[in-house]
Amino acid sequence: MNYGLRVTANHIRTVNTGSQQTSAFNAATEYVMVTSDTASTFVEFAANPTASVTTSIRLPANEPLIFKIDGAMKLAAILASGTANVWIAELSE
Repeated sequence: MNYGLRVTANHIRTVNTGSQQTSAFNAATEYVMVTSDTASTFVEFAANPTASVTTSIRLPANEPLIFKIDGAMKLAAILASGTANVWIAELSE
């Protein structure tokens, strides 16, 4: 569900077994919707995040999750094995 939020930007990132970051989100972005096409994709949010398969947030496959973030944060993603696509939609009220 997007709860009536407006999509202001879309990103797609191919990730693998090394933690990989997006560019910084817009400073006005308050929420992001994140989806992965592969089970056991792990994500982390911060100004300079590093994702880990042992401590980061696990995304279920093909199930969008919405996160509240601070503006200009980045997302880092990693997989235990293989490759995946991660889609990120920046959302605004």
